[in-house]
Amino acid sequence: MKASNAQVVSAVAQFKEMFNVLNRDTLSESLLSQTYTDDLVFRDPLHHIEGMADLIAYFENVYENVGSICFDWLDESLEKDRAYLRWKMYFTHPRLNRGQSVAVDGTSILRVEDGKVCDHRDFFDAGQMLYEHIPALGFLIRKLKQRLV
Repeated sequence: MKASNAQVVSAVAQFKEMFNVLNRDTLSESLLSQTYTDDLVFRDPLHHIEGMADLIAYFENVYENVGSICFDWLDESLEKDRAYLRWKMYFTHPRLNRGQSVAVDGTSILRVEDGKVCDHRDFFDAGQMLYEHIPALGFLIRKLKQRLV
């Protein structure tokens, strides 16, 4: 069933609130189920996940070694049952960027049904997030990008 505009607004607010508190210590089915439907579909440049159990396992893996993470919500647009969010994520990971903060620009497209997110698709540069911060590989990627510009 399609969502009303009020349901989309509420779901987006819940989504942003959840990601502002989500980390390895707060991760739980209870927290995620406030935002997502049980049969959700989640996609990003590196993963395709279907269902709450797989999303929990994914987040457990992702957040396991993340020291800190936060999001700046830059702007949003709502259209029918969809929301388009532009964000900047900051995180630390001991094996990336020598443990220093990494900033990643991204966009999320959310589809809402019955007041919860049923489809979540993230777009971001995987190089900006991961590959550029791995010592030898990062050097090569940065050099390649310089040659292309």
